[in-house]
Amino acid sequence: MGLSANIRRVPELVWRVGCETLRNLKRNHKCIVQFFKYVFMICYPYKEEILLDFAMYLIQEQQEITEAHELIRGKCGNKPFSENRLLQAYLGLFEYVTWNSKLTKEKQLGFEQDVYINMNTEKSKQISYHGNKALGYFENLVETDGLWDIFVTRQVELLVYYGKVDEARKTLEKYLEKNPENPNAHRYLYHFLKKQGTPKAELLGVLEKLFAVDPTSELVKEYTELLQEDGQLNLGDPKYISRHLHILFNKLDHYACRNSLNGWTALAQILKLCYHGKTINKDFEHTIKECWEERADWWPQYHFQEQQLLTMDSTNEYDWNIVLEKAKVAQRLLGKDCVFVKAVHKLKKVKSKKHADESMTTDPSQNETSHLKDKTVERHSKTNKRKTKHAG
Repeated sequence: MGLSANIRRVPELVWRVGCETLRNLKRNHKCIVQFFKYVFMICYPYKEEILLDFAMYLIQEQQEITEAHELIRGKCGNKPFSENRLLQAYLGLFEYVTWNSKLTKEKQLGFEQDVYINMNTEKSKQISYHGNKALGYFENLVETDGLWDIFVTRQVELLVYYGKVDEARKTLEKYLEKNPENPNAHRYLYHFLKKQGTPKAELLGVLEKLFAVDPTSELVKEYTELLQEDGQLNLGDPKYISRHLHILFNKLDHYACRNSLNGWTALAQILKLCYHGKTINKDFEHTIKECWEERADWWPQYHFQEQQLLTMDSTNEYDWNIVLEKAKVAQRLLGKDCVFVKAVHKLKKVKSKKHADESMTTDPSQNETSHLKDKTVERHSKTNKRKTKHAG
């Protein structure tokens, strides 16, 4: 350890290995508490981490949220813990949990009015106390470098509840500014703005920045819906359609999204808007060419292989719909003579014929009609025989 320059990690390893060993041996709670006290004294470089580890143990294994809260609060009264931003954030989280728990309990008892209207009640004062304490611990948290997802979302919830909507927005915008590569920072701002009834153009802008970081985002579907609601797709707005094409192509590049029904359906619809019959609209020619040129040498093998149809369960409606949407896209990009497109059309005919045959043999109304026809023919036959006999 000393020669490998990892001597400083020995106390941390002692704590982690020892704690896991005691857990797996199902030793009693007192043993783990005693072990924490011993190791905490010698693990100087890792005191904050061990303190949080033990607090999480108290919560997860013992369901002792109050004890964990008191432990961290007690240590944060002294240096160096009082200057640790992460510990301060966790204190805020503990206060939030208490606030939320009390508020939920009161709502279940019929306490529906705003906290400000009920400031004269003791319970509302308690709720307000914990909420303000949490906000105090969270204050200026976003100014500190780092990922604070779990804390920022609670801070914003509290700010909105207490009517500080503008401050909540500034907090999320600052967090995004400090963490532009964090997809969650974009998501939090988008969902907040959406709840506040922000204009669609602004929402679209936030989503476009998200897709630059996370092309596979589940919010691509919402982006499409926003464009449709705003009329941008129906009006054929070149600016939005071009952006949308890039977003959809980027999403479908990724393995996790290669069978996204929403993605293929949206791309098929957008490409349809870009064509007048078989002729491409000049407004979108450059964008489609740009998107396709960088994929022409690998998308056919990646997405439009005839082999995919052989391994597909054609009775699965979801898989079948994906194939149909893929075929629409392939026909636009590769032409109707594309092997994949021809194979899908052929399979579609076979599937339709099979469905028609099954309907003929399984449709009770048709069987009943056929049975009635047979009975009618049989009666006519018997009547004719009797007439012939009498005539003879």
